[in-house]
Amino acid sequence: MTSEERRGLLPKKEEDEDDSSTESSQVVFNGGGQSGSFALTNPDPHYYSRGPLHVPLLVQLSISLGLFKYVPKPIFFKVLVYILTFIGYATYHMSRKPFSVVKVVLNPPNDSSNGWPPFNTDDGKTLLGGVDNAWGFSYAFAMFFSGIIADRVNLRYFLTMGMLGSAIATMLLGVPYYAGIHLYAYFILVQIFGGVMQSTGWPSVVSIMSHWFGKQRRGLLMGIWNAHTSVGNIVGTIVPSFWANPTHSDPNPAWGLSFIVPSLIMAVAAMLVFTLLVVDPQHVGLSPPVHTLESTKFSDTETNASDERKAVVGVNGGSSSTNSGVPQTSPSPVQAIGFFRALMIPGVIEYSLALFFNKLVSYTFLFWLPYYVKTSMKI
Repeated sequence: MTSEERRGLLPKKEEDEDDSSTESSQVVFNGGGQSGSFALTNPDPHYYSRGPLHVPLLVQLSISLGLFKYVPKPIFFKVLVYILTFIGYATYHMSRKPFSVVKVVLNPPNDSSNGWPPFNTDDGKTLLGGVDNAWGFSYAFAMFFSGIIADRVNLRYFLTMGMLGSAIATMLLGVPYYAGIHLYAYFILVQIFGGVMQSTGWPSVVSIMSHWFGKQRRGLLMGIWNAHTSVGNIVGTIVPSFWANPTHSDPNPAWGLSFIVPSLIMAVAAMLVFTLLVVDPQHVGLSPPVHTLESTKFSDTETNASDERKAVVGVNGGSSSTNSGVPQTSPSPVQAIGFFRALMIPGVIEYSLALFFNKLVSYTFLFWLPYYVKTSMKI
């Protein structure tokens, strides 16, 4: 036992601990008026016992075969997570666009008689708006619950389920072309289902990104990453337009493919997420980013507020603090906070209102811009 361990500044190292399965990181703490640091090894022992659950099989095989001897593991996984979450949420936005593109086929601006019942009537635009509202309200309502669920489940499974569900909902919108379905209720129900599935995307990818990336270069990284919405909207407009271009010789093109093809693309992306995505760096023996370690900086006067602070910040896999301020590892993960406690976090309400008005404008263009251009430009 070293002198530091005898003074209680360093936790005792278990003799039978397997140090080869983890990578250490330095955690700064302030306890009892004395500053110091200790090597964080295996912050949550349960992470590594749940390998098959948390880590995709393909990644486990890569690690066991020693493929990371030549590639820096932290950089590799950060790039992989960055790309997978980018592609994943881009496909979410891609799958939202086909219906706005197909509107010109369902209710042609100049000759509604050639459209698709029940939208080829004088009130066709109102019916199309009702379908959009069914998606929007279900998406907004389900978002409250998706955020709560995302904090309590395996995010890889949750994100994969949401992507596959969104792909199914998108495909179901193309089925009426081949099955001859003209029931307005069908489109409403499918859009409600689609809105619920779409609500799983944003809480999942944001949470995963926060697990991997700290404060360093956050503006640059998140600015580039947030381009997934624009990329998804562009792809979601271009791909369906190949089968949603009515002409005089073909007033009813095969618009069903405008939904089926994007749904297949999203299903492939979901499989990539399921087979490759690692949700948390601690699941593969890496240390968490800086912002998840900052909550271990305690003074002896802050101990009473430690539980609340850990719940809000989300510290490294369930670490806690003793009265002396020395962080101790705990096998139980940090509990997620509730809805009303989240509202109490400074800035949440203000940013929510700002985002509300931002989305109000952006989704107006998202749903109606192709139809408006087609109508006003007489294309």
